[in-house]
Amino acid sequence: MVMKKSLFIAIALGVFIIGNLFSWSFAADKGPIKVGWLAPMTGPWAKVGQDMTDGFIMYMEEVGYKAGGRTLEVIREDSRANPETAVTKFRKLVSHDRVDVAGGLVTAPNGLAVAAIANQMKTPMIIACSAADDNTQRKRYKWATRIGWTGSQPMFPFGEWVAKKLGYKKIATIAVDFQFGYDTVAGFQQTFEANGGQIIQKQWAPVNTVDYGPYLARMTREADAVWCNMVGSMSLKFPKQYKEAGINLPLIGNGTVSDEYILPAQGDEILGFISPLHYSGALLTPANRRFQKAYQAKYKKHASYYSTHCYELGMWLVKAIEAVKGNVEDKEAFLKAIKSVELEDPPRGRFKMDKYGHPIQNIYIRMVAKLDGYPLDYMHKGTMKWNMVIDTIPNVSQFWKWDPEEYMKQPTYTQKYPECKYCK
Repeated sequence: MVMKKSLFIAIALGVFIIGNLFSWSFAADKGPIKVGWLAPMTGPWAKVGQDMTDGFIMYMEEVGYKAGGRTLEVIREDSRANPETAVTKFRKLVSHDRVDVAGGLVTAPNGLAVAAIANQMKTPMIIACSAADDNTQRKRYKWATRIGWTGSQPMFPFGEWVAKKLGYKKIATIAVDFQFGYDTVAGFQQTFEANGGQIIQKQWAPVNTVDYGPYLARMTREADAVWCNMVGSMSLKFPKQYKEAGINLPLIGNGTVSDEYILPAQGDEILGFISPLHYSGALLTPANRRFQKAYQAKYKKHASYYSTHCYELGMWLVKAIEAVKGNVEDKEAFLKAIKSVELEDPPRGRFKMDKYGHPIQNIYIRMVAKLDGYPLDYMHKGTMKWNMVIDTIPNVSQFWKWDPEEYMKQPTYTQKYPECKYCK
């Protein structure tokens, strides 16, 4: 009886091993899995694109460019953070390079444009840093999945937090003049005003504005604080000119204004800046400690939200490939795997996907402070600026506390919606 049982176990184990060897051999025989990578490498967004690429490539190197028993071949293209260019490059990746999946993207217009083309070409697109709300709301597409954020998502808890914790009653806003700016301002306005606050001024600055003098001259002094959202090089220029203008109102706003990619280049004018985001380079969690240590050792700089997201995109992609045992040619199964991934311990903290292809995640309230010898300074540079986490709002949905279907019945956010009913 014992011999029969042992023989049965041996046969079953042999079948399991042979089956797995066959599966892995079959996957390897298919050749490499081709991964398209879209990020700006030239132009004003090049530094952001470099951070994005650094994070993604770092994870690819950690897994040896292998997943699901197959080699991963990454084909990079320069999107220039331009929607037309990004669409052209995506078409080239699919039609010419025959990629199985693509990842990357930054700026709201790029995400919206490429998602539509990905859907036409039935090729999975994993969006990292494009934050237009409608990418996973009114204009969501089957073949696009986002692991990042919507512009309004961190602003929903922040508007409430500013009203309740800081006690501000009147806020003036200035934001970049495209969809990302509209989404962030609206998200903040919705909950700030729901909690008794008033937005009393809105200003919009074109992308890559250099001189903020005219905007600062018009800035009301009747507010309790000024809320701002800048991107790229705008984040370097605006806080500096704001300080030089002698405006003594506290400056708060979006996380891109003090992101780690630009924080070292900013001066003391950014100290005290409070912002919400789903990541901070100063997070004292084991996962972020490991990630920041490895990233700093490799690139000699702190990991930004852009690099962190793209590192996590690499984690996400590999897990999806492994879920289908490398058989990405079964496109429907692969897409289902992409939308079903769960990461146990990513640097930003654990998150899960909603049914619209977007993360439900923690939002961290951060304040810029200058510290000497912070535990995450693995480069030992001494006194440095950090986005210190001063509060955490857990499990924030892109729809905040509203019913998703009811929420999406309202118009897309614009310069004029929601109405600035307290503006003079």
